[in-house]
Amino acid sequence: MYRTMVCLTYLLLATLIPHQGGAETPAETSWPKRVLGHGADGVPFVDNRVCQSCHAQAFEDWQGSHHDQAMQPATEATVLGDFRNAEFTYQGVTTRFFTKAGKFLVHTAGPDGRMTDFEVQYTFGVDPLQQYLIPFPGGRLQSLSIAWDVHQQRWFHLYPDENTKPGDALHWTGLYQSWNIMCAECHSTNLNKHYDPSTQTYQTTWSEINVSCQACHGPGGRHVEWANREAAKTSPQDQPQNAPLKGLVVDFAALDGPGQVAQCARCHSRRRRVSVTDQHGRALLDDFVPERLGTGLYHADGQILDEVYVYGSYVQSKMYHAGVRCTDCHQPHTLKLRAEGTALCVQCHQSQPDNRFSTLAAKAYDTPDHHFHPIGSTGAQCVNCHMPAKTYMRIDPRRDHKLPGSPARPLRHPRHARRLHRMSSGQNPKLGGEYHRPMVWPSTRPTLCRHPCHGPSRTTRGATPARSIGRQHRATGHRAGHRIGVATPIWLKRAPAHHRGDQ
Repeated sequence: MYRTMVCLTYLLLATLIPHQGGAETPAETSWPKRVLGHGADGVPFVDNRVCQSCHAQAFEDWQGSHHDQAMQPATEATVLGDFRNAEFTYQGVTTRFFTKAGKFLVHTAGPDGRMTDFEVQYTFGVDPLQQYLIPFPGGRLQSLSIAWDVHQQRWFHLYPDENTKPGDALHWTGLYQSWNIMCAECHSTNLNKHYDPSTQTYQTTWSEINVSCQACHGPGGRHVEWANREAAKTSPQDQPQNAPLKGLVVDFAALDGPGQVAQCARCHSRRRRVSVTDQHGRALLDDFVPERLGTGLYHADGQILDEVYVYGSYVQSKMYHAGVRCTDCHQPHTLKLRAEGTALCVQCHQSQPDNRFSTLAAKAYDTPDHHFHPIGSTGAQCVNCHMPAKTYMRIDPRRDHKLPGSPARPLRHPRHARRLHRMSSGQNPKLGGEYHRPMVWPSTRPTLCRHPCHGPSRTTRGATPARSIGRQHRATGHRAGHRIGVATPIWLKRAPAHHRGDQ
């Protein structure tokens, strides 16, 4: 019954995404495909090369980034997996990866259970794992459940403890592995599903196959028109200095900390869609409602449990409320950290902090008096206490951006407590007593979440639910046990009851 309800919910949501107003209708019959199209406000998208012609350095920095490689056509240059007749066996099925006539092929069980050769059309992601997308009738792309471990150079299955057979929604040919429904929106620019409920087919389009310039800055047509008009002007005073006159849909230079975070949260959040099409430059809550703190998503103190994509964690932190932007730590185009290790944190956490953060205590942080460990050691790394990591998709550790406070007081979090115990027990009297003893996290009720985004199992107890309910498509589940507490962000406290899941 629950599987049926989930499937019907997803099919219904797919029907709510019609052809976007202003987008061109392609003449070809092969889907998905590239169509530049327009934004929801009618501003046209432009080719990436137009951006590159003026913003050469930013474009160069972006090339090779995870955004650039979020999705790519399968070629010798982009496919990282071993397709030299490599084999991988799962639940009695031996899958073979090989090439033929320049194509990348997978010999595996199809939707009817018969062993068949399937062509890989696209790569999906690049590090620490790469997945592969295979075209199916009706404009669908299906994500193979066997992925490539980039660091260990091996094939592995995303659900080793599941017996996913053909016909199961969790099988790689099933509903939960459909690229169109599950993950397409945040891996390409200006993606439109174009689902036709009468034929149950997709004519999905994108402006750019990957996460490119206009995925963050919004459609660039109006800005290009401004640039062309102003190209002949040489006097600085003749150049308009505000975003509307420059034609910018999203002007990151004009955004404060929460404003910039909200722009990134359009994808870097566990959220559900409340509008048919989202429009760059307007409030996050006009298009999406982020999931609130609740059983199965977060631990009781707000730290991450399921895959929640940063935003819901970060808005709980003191750093968010102090105005710290994503780009204070992450370079906006390469996506790399601005510094490695403790050097990243001491950019601000030092005896002379940035003037932007008037409430930050001016003192030396990278000292044994603060972290109780030798400088440069593993225990002295800020993130090992303040940003504990959890692994998703079996091999992808991600840091908790809630940034919990000092480990000198109990953080009711199992991974954090055990880490402190390993690093500290018998060495640091200042961490002694109950605070460095391993703490056992009470098991939670089994979650009903059976959505297969990235988690390892269908129902779990005190662990990651079966692939997180997929962002904008998640309309039900995890409602029982949700409570609004003192740590809950203001946007959750003030959300209407029907958005909070109380009704």
